[in-house]
Amino acid sequence: MSAGSRYASKIRSRQRMNGATSGSAMADILADVGDAVSNLENVWPVLGEMWSFRQKRVFETDSFGRWKPLKAATILDKRHAGVTTDTLVRTGTLRSEVSNPVPRSSSPNFVVFGPQKGAVIEYARFHLHGNGVPQRNPVPRLTGPERTEFIETIRDYYRPQDAPLQGRRDFPLTMRLGA
Repeated sequence: MSAGSRYASKIRSRQRMNGATSGSAMADILADVGDAVSNLENVWPVLGEMWSFRQKRVFETDSFGRWKPLKAATILDKRHAGVTTDTLVRTGTLRSEVSNPVPRSSSPNFVVFGPQKGAVIEYARFHLHGNGVPQRNPVPRLTGPERTEFIETIRDYYRPQDAPLQGRRDFPLTMRLGA
Protein backbone atom coordinates (compact mmCIF):
# COMPACT_ATOMS: atom_id res chain seq x y z
CA MET A 1 0.00 0.00 0.00
CA SER A 2 1.45 3.38 -1.00
CA ALA A 3 1.84 6.28 1.40
CA GLY A 4 -0.99 8.09 -0.40
CA SER A 5 -3.29 5.06 0.01
CA ARG A 6 -2.47 4.81 3.72
CA TYR A 7 -3.20 8.51 4.15
CA ALA A 8 -6.45 8.13 2.22
CA SER A 9 -7.48 5.26 4.53
CA LYS A 10 -6.85 7.47 7.56
CA ILE A 11 -8.97 10.23 6.00
CA ARG A 12 -11.82 7.80 5.29
CA SER A 13 -11.80 6.43 8.86
CA ARG A 14 -11.65 9.95 10.31
CA GLN A 15 -14.58 10.99 8.12
CA ARG A 16 -16.58 7.94 9.24
CA MET A 17 -15.90 8.85 12.88
CA ASN A 18 -17.10 12.39 12.26
CA GLY A 19 -20.19 11.17 10.44
CA ALA A 20 -19.30 13.04 7.26
CA THR A 21 -19.53 11.38 3.88
CA SER A 22 -17.97 14.08 1.71
CA GLY A 23 -14.51 12.96 2.78
CA SER A 24 -14.70 9.77 0.76
CA ALA A 25 -14.30 11.71 -2.48
CA MET A 26 -11.25 13.46 -1.04
CA ALA A 27 -9.84 10.14 0.15
CA ASP A 28 -10.24 8.69 -3.33
CA ILE A 29 -8.42 11.68 -4.83
CA LEU A 30 -5.59 11.28 -2.31
CA ALA A 31 -5.32 7.57 -3.10
CA ASP A 32 -5.10 8.34 -6.83
CA VAL A 33 -2.43 10.97 -6.25
CA GLY A 34 -0.50 8.60 -3.96
CA ASP A 35 -0.49 5.93 -6.63
CA ALA A 36 0.50 8.42 -9.34
CA VAL A 37 3.46 9.86 -7.45
CA SER A 38 4.95 6.47 -6.68
CA ASN A 39 6.62 6.88 -10.10
CA LEU A 40 7.53 10.46 -11.07
CA GLU A 41 9.50 9.66 -14.24
CA ASN A 42 6.87 11.21 -16.53
CA VAL A 43 7.50 14.68 -15.06
CA TRP A 44 11.31 14.56 -15.38
CA PRO A 45 11.33 16.08 -18.92
CA VAL A 46 9.22 19.03 -17.73
CA LEU A 47 11.47 19.59 -14.72
CA GLY A 48 14.51 19.23 -16.99
CA GLU A 49 13.32 22.08 -19.19
CA MET A 50 12.61 24.19 -16.11
CA TRP A 51 16.10 23.41 -14.78
CA SER A 52 17.72 24.29 -18.10
CA PHE A 53 15.87 27.62 -18.32
CA ARG A 54 16.80 28.43 -14.72
CA GLN A 55 20.48 27.67 -15.21
CA LYS A 56 20.64 29.72 -18.40
CA ARG A 57 19.17 32.63 -16.39
CA VAL A 58 21.91 32.12 -13.76
CA PHE A 59 24.58 32.67 -16.42
CA GLU A 60 22.73 35.53 -18.16
CA THR A 61 22.34 37.47 -14.90
CA ASP A 62 25.70 36.64 -13.28
CA SER A 63 23.85 34.50 -10.74
CA PHE A 64 21.20 37.18 -10.25
CA GLY A 65 23.91 39.75 -9.54
CA ARG A 66 25.76 37.66 -6.93
CA TRP A 67 28.90 36.89 -8.93
CA LYS A 68 31.72 39.38 -8.57
CA PRO A 69 32.41 41.19 -11.84
CA LEU A 70 35.44 40.27 -13.90
CA LYS A 71 38.58 42.35 -13.47
CA ALA A 72 39.56 44.65 -16.31
CA ALA A 73 42.64 42.52 -17.03
CA THR A 74 40.49 39.39 -17.37
CA ILE A 75 38.15 41.15 -19.78
CA LEU A 76 41.14 42.29 -21.88
CA ASP A 77 42.60 38.76 -21.89
CA LYS A 78 39.27 37.30 -23.02
CA ARG A 79 38.87 39.89 -25.77
CA HIS A 80 42.43 39.27 -26.94
CA ALA A 81 41.68 35.52 -27.06
CA GLY A 82 38.56 36.24 -29.10
CA VAL A 83 36.13 34.70 -26.60
CA THR A 84 33.07 36.06 -24.86
CA THR A 85 33.54 38.34 -21.88
CA ASP A 86 30.64 36.69 -20.03
CA THR A 87 31.47 35.59 -16.49
CA LEU A 88 32.32 31.85 -16.20
CA VAL A 89 32.09 31.41 -19.97
CA ARG A 90 35.08 30.84 -22.19
CA THR A 91 34.12 27.88 -24.37
CA GLY A 92 30.54 27.45 -23.15
CA THR A 93 31.11 23.88 -21.97
CA LEU A 94 30.44 24.56 -18.28
CA ARG A 95 27.29 26.57 -19.03
CA SER A 96 26.06 23.88 -21.41
CA GLU A 97 26.70 21.05 -18.96
CA VAL A 98 25.07 22.68 -15.93
CA SER A 99 22.09 23.71 -18.07
CA ASN A 100 21.52 20.26 -19.55
CA PRO A 101 17.81 19.28 -19.32
CA VAL A 102 18.69 15.56 -19.44
CA PRO A 103 18.94 14.07 -15.94
CA ARG A 104 22.41 13.16 -14.75
CA SER A 105 20.81 10.45 -12.66
CA SER A 106 17.23 9.39 -12.03
CA SER A 107 14.96 6.73 -10.63
CA PRO A 108 11.18 6.58 -10.30
CA ASN A 109 11.37 8.72 -7.13
CA PHE A 110 14.25 11.16 -7.60
CA VAL A 111 16.15 13.04 -10.26
CA VAL A 112 19.48 14.89 -10.35
CA PHE A 113 20.22 17.54 -12.97
CA GLY A 114 23.65 19.01 -13.56
CA PRO A 115 26.97 18.16 -15.13
CA GLN A 116 27.95 14.58 -15.86
CA LYS A 117 31.02 13.29 -14.08
CA GLY A 118 34.25 14.39 -15.69
CA ALA A 119 36.44 17.40 -16.24
CA VAL A 120 33.59 19.91 -16.22
CA ILE A 121 32.81 19.03 -12.60
CA GLU A 122 36.39 19.86 -11.61
CA TYR A 123 36.05 23.19 -13.43
CA ALA A 124 32.78 23.89 -11.60
CA ARG A 125 34.45 23.05 -8.25
CA PHE A 126 37.30 25.43 -9.10
CA HIS A 127 34.81 28.29 -9.45
CA LEU A 128 32.75 27.20 -6.46
CA HIS A 129 35.73 27.24 -4.08
CA GLY A 130 37.65 30.13 -5.63
CA ASN A 131 41.23 28.82 -5.66
CA GLY A 132 42.78 32.23 -6.31
CA VAL A 133 39.79 33.71 -8.15
CA PRO A 134 36.52 35.04 -6.71
CA GLN A 135 34.06 32.32 -5.72
CA ARG A 136 31.30 32.00 -8.31
CA ASN A 137 28.93 29.08 -7.84
CA PRO A 138 27.78 27.90 -11.30
CA VAL A 139 24.89 25.96 -9.71
CA PRO A 140 23.48 28.08 -6.86
CA ARG A 141 20.81 26.66 -4.56
CA LEU A 142 17.23 27.04 -5.68
CA THR A 143 15.52 30.07 -4.19
CA GLY A 144 12.35 29.56 -2.15
CA PRO A 145 10.09 30.61 -5.06
CA GLU A 146 11.98 28.35 -7.47
CA ARG A 147 11.68 25.39 -5.11
CA THR A 148 7.96 26.09 -4.73
CA GLU A 149 7.59 26.20 -8.50
CA PHE A 150 9.25 22.81 -8.96
CA ILE A 151 7.03 21.29 -6.24
CA GLU A 152 3.88 22.86 -7.69
CA THR A 153 4.79 21.57 -11.15
CA ILE A 154 5.04 18.03 -9.80
CA ARG A 155 1.74 18.45 -7.93
CA ASP A 156 -0.06 19.85 -10.96
CA TYR A 157 1.36 17.19 -13.25
CA TYR A 158 -0.01 14.39 -11.10
CA ARG A 159 -3.22 16.01 -9.89
CA PRO A 160 -6.18 13.81 -10.92
CA GLN A 161 -8.22 15.36 -13.72
CA ASP A 162 -11.29 15.81 -11.53
CA ALA A 163 -9.38 17.43 -8.64
CA PRO A 164 -9.69 21.23 -8.44
CA LEU A 165 -6.56 23.36 -8.72
CA GLN A 166 -5.95 25.11 -5.43
CA GLY A 167 -4.93 28.66 -6.27
CA ARG A 168 -2.27 27.80 -8.88
CA ARG A 169 0.03 30.78 -9.27
CA ASP A 170 1.79 31.74 -12.47
CA PHE A 171 5.49 31.01 -12.21
CA PRO A 172 8.13 32.48 -14.53
CA LEU A 173 9.76 29.13 -15.37
CA THR A 174 6.59 27.30 -16.33
CA MET A 175 5.17 30.34 -18.10
CA ARG A 176 8.24 30.28 -20.37
CA LEU A 177 7.54 26.62 -21.11
CA GLY A 178 3.97 27.37 -22.18
CA ALA A 179 2.38 25.62 -19.21
